[in-house]
Amino acid sequence: MNLDHCIFEAAQRVLDMDGLPDELLPLVIISEVAPLHGLDSGPLAGTGWR
Repeated sequence: MNLDHCIFEAAQRVLDMDGLPDELLPLVIISEVAPLHGLDSGPLAGTGWR
């Protein structure tokens, strides 16, 4: 799944939530995109100390 598709799907889910304040929309969308795109499934960078 590409990032654009993940963002669109996450935004649709968030907009379907009732009672969510508008100020939280960006944060919730980002938290929904991460698992869809696999951003939290592994290390994001190599080891800092070698």
